[in-house]
Amino acid sequence: MSNSAKGRPRACPTQEKSFLLLSVESFLEMLAVERGSSLNTREAYRSDLIDFLKFCHCSETHPIAQIFTEENVREYCIYLTRQSMSSATVRRRLSALKQYGVFLVQEDILAKDPIQFLDRPKKEKRLPRTLSEKDVKSLFEATHIFPPYEETRALLMLSLLYGSGLRVSELTALQWGNIENNGSFLRFIGKGKKERRVPLCSQSCALLKEWRSLTGKKPLWIFPSTAKSGHLTRQRIFQILKHIALEAGLASSCLSPHVLRHAFATHLLEHGVDLMSLKKMLGHRDIATTEIYTHVMPERLSQTVFKHHPLAQASSFKKM
Repeated sequence: MSNSAKGRPRACPTQEKSFLLLSVESFLEMLAVERGSSLNTREAYRSDLIDFLKFCHCSETHPIAQIFTEENVREYCIYLTRQSMSSATVRRRLSALKQYGVFLVQEDILAKDPIQFLDRPKKEKRLPRTLSEKDVKSLFEATHIFPPYEETRALLMLSLLYGSGLRVSELTALQWGNIENNGSFLRFIGKGKKERRVPLCSQSCALLKEWRSLTGKKPLWIFPSTAKSGHLTRQRIFQILKHIALEAGLASSCLSPHVLRHAFATHLLEHGVDLMSLKKMLGHRDIATTEIYTHVMPERLSQTVFKHHPLAQASSFKKM
């Protein structure tokens, strides 16, 4: 690759795009049909792959075997790092390229995958941002800035995000039909099209009843709007949370649906909930994902050991 390839990416010529983009579209179709990947995931992969193809300065005379090479992928990763992108972003884009490479081999477009043994950048260990219980209380109190109708809606949002650990995508797509067991559980298809059942706290149950009475005729969505989707958008929820954060005296950057989800997990652990139960409530595939919350509460874990472990009791065992 020439030195100019290490600079800013430029668009591929139209003639080359016809074949390359066809392979990309076929790859994305496979993700949807065979793996059940969400639209957001497919769009992220599409963006990553197109960015790589632009970086490679495609031309109609270059077959894909000369574009999709270990050297080009390495230089692309270096380019991303020089753009001050995080290792997580570089890892995600390389993951998209690796899966694309496997697909090209399976479809006999390439004889072998040139990057199958390429190592990904080491993952940064970043602790999740969270809130104190005092901060959360301030957020609930700050909803008074809204008129009664919007205040109930804001309280319900906070209660579902913090009280049940919902993802923002789950919150926006929430329907009245998702409520089960006489209003004590939410059931919906979560990340990766997996069924997830989430318990509702008593405050959320009460707010749902109040909110239903305020919305009048029972709509499909719990948070309906005039948006094209028929329900509140992610952007609108972020705007509402920003107003609440500022009223509560917190920086708007400190509050997001995901921060409330982290607070939900952290506070449950602090009050004695076990990791396996928390994993199920959060909808994590791997317990290792849930274990990150143990790093934000070392004092609580130490107290648990001293309180419950047999060796912490002086008289539990005789001296050897």
